[in-house]
Amino acid sequence: MYKATGTLDSSGNQIYLGGNGNYYTLTGEGSTRIPSPNPSTDIGATGKIGENDLKSLGGQSQVSFQTSLGARFVDQLAPGNMAHESKVGYTSLDASTALQVAKDAELLSRGMVNGVTWNFFTSPVTGRVGAAPALLKALSDAGIKVVVHEI
Repeated sequence: MYKATGTLDSSGNQIYLGGNGNYYTLTGEGSTRIPSPNPSTDIGATGKIGENDLKSLGGQSQVSFQTSLGARFVDQLAPGNMAHESKVGYTSLDASTALQVAKDAELLSRGMVNGVTWNFFTSPVTGRVGAAPALLKALSDAGIKVVVHEI
């Protein structure tokens, strides 16, 4: 489900907010995920730190998979079909994160990827890094590896 934002991209196309919180333009050929049209805040802008670091693994960034729970965009699909997720700062198990875990578990169980690793990076804004105990348990239960990159 998409909701018009009232904002246009540089080509004059309406920008829509998807039910997953991501932004898209729609054409007769389908949807295209685009960066948020909203100005960045200091904390939100830091999310790119981890994604940029994961690019060093090689492979492809922002790869989309269809799951029974909706689309899952993997931050970095590294060689060997290994999916990597980036989180910057301290991350809790909220509804959005739980949905990501469930989608990644499905990618693993269906053999769509050969492994999933969640990478946690220190936030330059808060100085925090890692995952809440409930999130660590959910990741472990799903067979998802965890790597903490402390600065």
